[in-house]
Amino acid sequence: RLVTERATLEASASLTDDQKGRLSEIRREERQLRREFNAVEDFKTVSAKDRFDCLFIDDFPTLARIDPPVDVTYRRVPDEDAIAQGRSGATKVVRQVKDPVEGRTVNIFTYTAESIDIGINFLRAQYAGIFDALTNVLRQSLIRVEVAFMLTPWPVLVGLAMILAWAYCGTGTVVFVGSSLTFLAVFELWQIAMQTMALVVVATAICIFVGLPVGIWMAKNRIANWVTEPILDVMQTIPSLSYLVPAVAFFGISQPPAVLATVVFAIPPMVKLTALGIRQVPQSTKEAALAFGASERQLLMKVELPMAVPSIMAGLNQTIMLALSMATISAFIGAEGLGAIVTAALGDAQAGKGLLAGIAIALVAMVIDRILKGIRSSLSRI
Repeated sequence: RLVTERATLEASASLTDDQKGRLSEIRREERQLRREFNAVEDFKTVSAKDRFDCLFIDDFPTLARIDPPVDVTYRRVPDEDAIAQGRSGATKVVRQVKDPVEGRTVNIFTYTAESIDIGINFLRAQYAGIFDALTNVLRQSLIRVEVAFMLTPWPVLVGLAMILAWAYCGTGTVVFVGSSLTFLAVFELWQIAMQTMALVVVATAICIFVGLPVGIWMAKNRIANWVTEPILDVMQTIPSLSYLVPAVAFFGISQPPAVLATVVFAIPPMVKLTALGIRQVPQSTKEAALAFGASERQLLMKVELPMAVPSIMAGLNQTIMLALSMATISAFIGAEGLGAIVTAALGDAQAGKGLLAGIAIALVAMVIDRILKGIRSSLSRI
């Protein structure tokens, strides 16, 4: 039937677009039937032992060959009809289908990967306005925080950090904080370190803004906890570099996708420890508050959250540490700061620069960790 129909169409002097499309479908069906026939004939020659062994050896994937997904691309172009109606700058998404490569088959991994690429391409074209708006918001936030750090003289920031260390930590911590931050200024790494800190501050602020409500929701809702807990476990298991791939796929190479990748990587401790702190509030304390007429909101704001502060601070500490590590790795996708020096040193085999930048990153992390631990200890004694 297919051969007869194909011969009839090929014999026609001129074909319409529908007929051309039908001819392409017929040829595609013929190729598929030919591959299936050849696969059946080849499988007949395989012994029963080989058929069983193929499940446990590397030859098995080669037996599972399928047609690749339809090669579809999406792109946004000017909408001439809308522009003619006075809507300047209007665009529309155009779908283009490419002809398949003759005889090409793929394994399941390649098929799935190409299908994901097609889906990402569609989302980028369909929701380009949302992605651009989010990118601009993150870029402006980074610029404002970075400018605030840059315009403040470094002795002022060092002094503020030492005051915090003196208020919540011991004398040894004050000396350590002052000497560590002075190291950045002496080695002319201060401004570069502030670029890293701007990314960490913006990412941490987003983690707090999102993580606190989600953590409270998990603590109050058993179904929410059942759904969210495995997701957070997976997020903590995925390698940090893997978060850069979808960020680049949707937002390109720049600082905003680095912020998003940092948020996704660093938010799980904030959510988990917030929920843990609220769950650990003694039931007797909550019953006493309710007995005195406290509403659910008052119970949360005046009893549960204050008593969960040490756990929340521990989550904040871990979130900042993860954000700092991810901010360093994000140099691979265009993030500025100390990570960019490490990446450049790695590419040029400049061990000295890489070592100094690594020491600077470690000192910044230790300063933040010591101060936050002191604050958490002080709050725990209240």
